[in-house]
Amino acid sequence: MELARLVHFPSEVYLNMNFVQRFENWQMEAHTHSFHQLIWVTEGTLLIECQHQHYTLGKGKLCVIPPGHVHSLATVSGYSQFGLNMNSDDPTGMKELMHAHITEFVLVDYSHMLGQLAEVEDDMVKGTRLSRLKLVNQLDAILLSAVESAIRKSDADFRDRLLRHLKQHLSSKLTLKQLCDLFNLSQSHLERLVFKEFGCGAIELHNQLRLDRACSLLMNTERSIDAIANELGFYDSAHFSRLFKRKMYQTPSQYRKSSDLL
Repeated sequence: MELARLVHFPSEVYLNMNFVQRFENWQMEAHTHSFHQLIWVTEGTLLIECQHQHYTLGKGKLCVIPPGHVHSLATVSGYSQFGLNMNSDDPTGMKELMHAHITEFVLVDYSHMLGQLAEVEDDMVKGTRLSRLKLVNQLDAILLSAVESAIRKSDADFRDRLLRHLKQHLSSKLTLKQLCDLFNLSQSHLERLVFKEFGCGAIELHNQLRLDRACSLLMNTERSIDAIANELGFYDSAHFSRLFKRKMYQTPSQYRKSSDLL
């Protein structure tokens, strides 16, 4: 059982919005949409299964479900929500922005913004031209904030995944093509993301991590320079030494000796 208020929008961006209260043991079977859907829990607890992953949304939690993602909804004790459905056709650019940055289920805590919903509901009830314009602006701000959260999370995920992969392959001669294939990105896009996060290119970052490891081995082990160069995948000790001196301003042997003096 549910109590719902649904408003259809004469808007290029939004299809409709709703305030819904659902009672104990309510559920909705698995389904999909052709549009992005936003659900913001205002009271109680909502259980969502999306793409075989389970999520619990308490008061203040907001999620965005991308089009084509199979999801089901349920509640044991009941909950209330504010819901928003995007228009499938949108010439303003919002749809393009959503498709570019929200391609996976997004879950964020928007408890601090719940107060804005009172204004949204008030403008929805008034139904005047001015209130509808205010309403669209408020919804734009909420949605763009969700997009920003998704971008920050995506950037953090990319950074962590890239570092993990590079550190796991310190002994490999990685190429840009291999990294582009791994992340399913063009070379220009990959390099732009890496430079944004680290201030250098992907291969330069990999070489720096290899040199960091080389410094640790030179300081803390008695392995030969040849052995270290081989372990870290350099062509030979001469290549290793040239790269090391270019970055560290001294040869591996000089670095080891200076470390011994510390």
